[in-house]
Amino acid sequence: MKERITEIAKKAKDSKYVPNTGSFLRASVSAIPVVGGALDHLIFDKSDEIRTRNIESTIISLQEQYSRLEQSTINLDWFSTGEAVNLFKELIALVEYEGSQEKLEAISSLYAVSSTYQFSDDNQKAWVMRKVSELSNEQRKLFVVIASMQPEKREFSSGGLQSTETAIWNDSVFKYLTVQLQVDHTYRFWGEDFNVDTQLELLTSSGLLIRHESMLAKNAGYKVSVFGNIVFNYLKMLS
Repeated sequence: MKERITEIAKKAKDSKYVPNTGSFLRASVSAIPVVGGALDHLIFDKSDEIRTRNIESTIISLQEQYSRLEQSTINLDWFSTGEAVNLFKELIALVEYEGSQEKLEAISSLYAVSSTYQFSDDNQKAWVMRKVSELSNEQRKLFVVIASMQPEKREFSSGGLQSTETAIWNDSVFKYLTVQLQVDHTYRFWGEDFNVDTQLELLTSSGLLIRHESMLAKNAGYKVSVFGNIVFNYLKMLS
């Protein structure tokens, strides 16, 4: 498997987006008032260092992922396709300047999952990889929690009107996270300023969730979208 990854990496070696340091771009950047010198160092010196380190980390992550996968689940013929090369280019483009090692490993894991028989014929791989790369680590983990929850039926009434609504309710998400944290104090995957309602709305704006509209419901309700289910099918393979 290591040889397969190395071969893919060689085919994708032209996936380099850092400007040539000998180009006129460096002179143009250096000429920017006040911040030119700092930008010059960041773009033309530090960027290569970051990119090289991240690509090396990606290769190591892939090796670890494939060592955990059952060999019988991997479609080795897929590595001979143009899609495998293009997806590797996509992977490098997404992680080359990624600041989070955890996120880098998650995106790398999607490449490994994509090469299994379960997903090798799926044409949504690149889209899924890009969509996951847009999420923070907190949002990715929260989405997996929400997508794993069963929608709950609730009855509401107001002014003589009644309705029965089925959704994943925001207070149920909050309660689930609270209970899990009480059971296991290491469960916490969010920071100090983590707001469940805000994150639910951000996941909705990303297209992974759909807001359940109701005039009578006292709580915000959500459903996993068609696109969200596609992403979830990949993400649940990472756990």
